[in-house]
Amino acid sequence: KTLGVTGLVASSIYRRRKEEARRMEDAKKKKVLVLPFYRMKVVEEKSPTSLSSLGAGNPQSGREKTIEMPADELVNLIHEAAQDPSIVGLYGVFGNGGTFSTGGWAHLEEVRNAIRVFGTSHRTHKEPGVETPPPRDRKALYAYSNTFANPMGSTQSMQDFFVATAFSKIHMQPQGDLNLFGLHATNAFFRDFLHKYGI
Repeated sequence: KTLGVTGLVASSIYRRRKEEARRMEDAKKKKVLVLPFYRMKVVEEKSPTSLSSLGAGNPQSGREKTIEMPADELVNLIHEAAQDPSIVGLYGVFGNGGTFSTGGWAHLEEVRNAIRVFGTSHRTHKEPGVETPPPRDRKALYAYSNTFANPMGSTQSMQDFFVATAFSKIHMQPQGDLNLFGLHATNAFFRDFLHKYGI
């Protein structure tokens, strides 16, 4: 009876150590963070889940569910990945019939700057009297899109391309389109108009 219990305990310890060794080996493996921008929606605050959104994007309909994420959460995710030595690259996917939906150009610039920080996270700065950590390998930045053209004529494809330019390499299908029309902004000034009519 004691021999059976001893064998059971030894077997349990062996399985635990084997599982721990596998976990440590998995932690050493190199990983790539994939960001599916084509189905992301960046918002200020995440809205509570409604019943109508629960059925959206189910596998039977063939559509992928939109990922709704606050801007600061996405930026923090990219910054954390930059500091994680097991993550060696960032792969952004654009196009595929969807667009990167944001609250405006400010969100786009925040995400773009976070991607640039990810790309420079391998650098170390020497300071006098402080031991310099060992150099790290440069992290890869790749973007893919089947097209950067929006058939509706909006600036959405330009916004996707603006974020994609933060990546070191952009890959497109040979049949893909790249429509760039330039950016402009206008401000309406009503002071003189309102003063003229006594308002």
